[in-house]
Formats: sequence, structure tokens, C-alpha cells
Amino acid sequence: MAAIVFVAAVVVTLVTALRSDDDDQPVGSGPVTSVVVPTTSAPPLETPSTAPPTPPSSNTAAPSTTEPAGRTSPLEQYAACTGQGCPTVQYAADGLPVAYDAGQKTLTVLEASPRSVPLDFPESQGRLITIGPDDVAYLLVESPGETNPGRIVAVPTGSDAAGTVHEVVGSTDGLADVFVVPSAAAIEVADCCGVGADDGSYPYVDANGAELAGDPSRATWSWEWPLEGAMVVRNNETGESFEVPQSQAEREGLRSGDLRPLIDGRVVMLVSDATGATTAWVLDADNGTWTSTELGAALVEAIDPAGAVLTKDPSTLAFGLVALD
Repeated sequence: MAAIVFVAAVVVTLVTALRSDDDDQPVGSGPVTSVVVPTTSAPPLETPSTAPPTPPSSNTAAPSTTEPAGRTSPLEQYAACTGQGCPTVQYAADGLPVAYDAGQKTLTVLEASPRSVPLDFPESQGRLITIGPDDVAYLLVESPGETNPGRIVAVPTGSDAAGTVHEVVGSTDGLADVFVVPSAAAIEVADCCGVGADDGSYPYVDANGAELAGDPSRATWSWEWPLEGAMVVRNNETGESFEVPQSQAEREGLRSGDLRPLIDGRVVMLVSDATGATTAWVLDADNGTWTSTELGAALVEAIDPAGAVLTKDPSTLAFGLVALD
């Protein structure tokens, strides 16, 4: 199972539940704090009373929204959007953002010059789940109705086949009300809250619709939340484990998944407390340290592999961007 946290709807730690009710604060308006916490795979993480003292640092500067070359920031492209007029956005492993406007039935690839990909299907609601291998976007699309019938479709964005619709999961009642998350192996569907949708794993596809073995960008790192104990981030190749410094508040949701690292190799874990406030914990496995960035009540939209968190304001749904220390 994959990752993206429930921040009231961004499923726990990088788990993407398809209907988010995350709480938010306007991002970039308040101070961002960062604390370095040493960690090891064994013995367990030291407590503050025994760990070597590390002075906390703070950063009160507004995060930079300067985009890496070759792409356009969602903040720039959708600066005026509010409410349901805002698209959903996800990032490819190389950091290229893609937006899905369900009402307009278009994907927009946010290259230096944004490029639109028209979509031809009847559904007029839904959201973008992930950008998988071969520049293929995975969408959960819905038709209005009491049972919320939904499908998962795969749409290539960067080849001659751009805009072609490949059905991954056929029409399923309540699909948007369960957990639908990208993992290293497949798109995973897990029932939730008595909805009754069948669990299943659905392979990634290439631009032509042929099945792929998985998403290699999610294969190295995973997370687990044991029934007893702290959340753990694990390197699947070396076997090293790192305890997340903050405890996750009790909530319904997945207890394990896969993580896509940042471009610089660091790994992000989102954790929410009992009030719904979210903290982005960032692991530098090379030296075994964690840094933290407070997101507060902000709705987490996506992790930017370039080193930021794309958020939405809970009241207006306007985009914000918080740089990760």
C-alpha cells in the first residue's frame, strides 16, 4: 500500500484518500520551524532526556516560490482560483506538476509553457491520484448520483498517446469514499468505513495501456505504523529503519505504505496530531537526522519532489507552498 497522509483527508503519511477534508491554514504567512532530531535504526530513537542536545532552529522567512527550470508553479498558474474552481495537482517523480480540472475535463502539464491535454469521458467530477511511470496520470472520476459511482482511469500525458483513456478500475459504487493510494507495485483500493467496495491491486500501465511491473520511484522507501509503537520509515534496500520523532494521533486509515523520496534523496513523512495540525518530518538518511516543518491546519495537496509541500487553504481552497527545511 502506498503513501500520502490522512491530514483529515490526505491519508496518513502520504496516503491519498480521494476525498480530502483536511484542515488548513494559509501557508507562507506564518513562521516555519525546524528541529533536527538524531535517529538510528537500532537502538530505538533516544528520548529528549537522553539525546545529545541539538538547539532548535527557526525560519520566519516566507518560503520561496521560485520554480526549478522547466516547469511552472501551480501557484502561478492558478493564482486566482478559489473553491471548487481549483484543480487537483500531483507531481511526477522528477518534480513536474500536473493539474486535473474535472469540470473542464482537462489535464494541464505544468511545463515551462503549460500544455493542456483534453479528456474524453462522461464523468464530470473526480480528482488526480498520482503521476505514475511513463508520465501516465491516474484519475478517479465520478458521475453525480446518490451512490457516487466511480472509475479509475489512466491517461498518458507526455507521448503521442496523450489523452488516451485506459480504464484501470471499472464503475464501482462509493469508490471515492474509500482509500485509493499509489504503491510501489500498483494502485491499491482498500475499503473504508463500511462503504463495501472490494479491496484490490491494479497494475500501472504505460502510455499504450500495457501493464507495468510497478513504480520504481516508490520501491526504496516504505512506512509502517504498528499497533504498538512509533511510526517507522524503512529503507527496503538496506533494511535500515528510522523512528518518526512524533506520534501519529489515532485515526482510521492505512497503517503502512510506500514513499517516493524527494529529488535530493530525503524522505517526507506527514504526521497529524489530535487537533488535526500536520507536521512534515523530513529524514536525511545519510546522517540519520530529521527536520520538521509545521503545516498547521493546512490541507495537504501533494509533496513537491523539489522540496516543498503544496497545500490548500481550508476555507478558500487556494493553493499555498511551504518549503521544507
